[in-house]
Amino acid sequence: MAPSETTDLQRLQRLHSYLRQDPRNPLLLAQVCDLALEAGAHDCVRECLAAAGELQLASPQWTGRAIHHSIEVARLHLRSGEPIRSREALEPLLAKADLDAALQAAVQVLWLRATHACGLAREATDWAAARALQSGLQPAAAGVASLAAVDAGDFALAKRLADTALQHGVVLPEVLVARASVALAERDTAAAMRLLQQATAANPDDGRTVSALGMAYLQAGEFAQAQQCFTRAVARMPAHIGSWHGLGWACLLQGDQGGACAAFRQALDLDRNFAESQGAVGLSMLLAGRPDEAKHHLDVADRLDRHNVTGRYARALQSGELRDREALRSLALRLLDRPGLFGANLGEEVGRAIERDLRRSSESL
Repeated sequence: MAPSETTDLQRLQRLHSYLRQDPRNPLLLAQVCDLALEAGAHDCVRECLAAAGELQLASPQWTGRAIHHSIEVARLHLRSGEPIRSREALEPLLAKADLDAALQAAVQVLWLRATHACGLAREATDWAAARALQSGLQPAAAGVASLAAVDAGDFALAKRLADTALQHGVVLPEVLVARASVALAERDTAAAMRLLQQATAANPDDGRTVSALGMAYLQAGEFAQAQQCFTRAVARMPAHIGSWHGLGWACLLQGDQGGACAAFRQALDLDRNFAESQGAVGLSMLLAGRPDEAKHHLDVADRLDRHNVTGRYARALQSGELRDREALRSLALRLLDRPGLFGANLGEEVGRAIERDLRRSSESL
């Protein structure tokens, strides 16, 4: 603990002891509450707020202290991995129209992060879009919401929100990753790489950022660098199926069939009912010259989802329609840059796109 922190804590303890002797002293109560807020002494803050209520101290200053306390409690819950409790602490503040811009930004950013962390990307996105139409969305909150929009599959909104944040000088991790994800979808690899390198420089231990950088390297055809990124990503996010698939494709495109199969099997172990993982294992078995094992996994993939992309490419490869490495790279990019693919079935639009790819590949061979 730094000397100044020790001094502040000692002062808080001393004033708190005075307050116990004079509990109805409003000035002393305010001093203790402010020091407790600065020190993160939440129990003491709650005690002071309760005392202020009993004394009917209803000034704007006490209202502000209560708001700051709620924000800090919500932040603590989020850091502790309790996003539901974080949302609950912020709900009363979310609709308040009399908060200044700084407090509005703090509340909106935390609520959006907590909502996203609860797996409610669509709720966060819809709320942010509605608030933006009313000119009530703070730029920092727009930046945070941009990543939720990516996960909700709304790349047009993600781009608008991220650009709004960047135009106001907001450079949060969510903004960089969201804008880079949009750039990847637009095949602007250079822009994506620049944004993600900036994000990893600021936060090198964030698995999602490193995984997205791996996708950028994969899109650029730099497979060894992609493999390094995905290896780092799965070390930080061992339950993230998409990163295991990325690692598998990075290995496969370098001719490392053993490494690819191992990565795809890790993805399969996480969810044996995900058709793309079954298809990927089947494809790696086929390329390794193990057709019987390949058939088993490809048949399972087809039963799970008759539109599964990897299995259909594997069948085309098996029949001789597809032979070159560039076709495999095209498949990898199509799979890995589709939001929500790893854990969701493919729609008819993807099926039609795959039909076009297969026709073009067969016509060029």
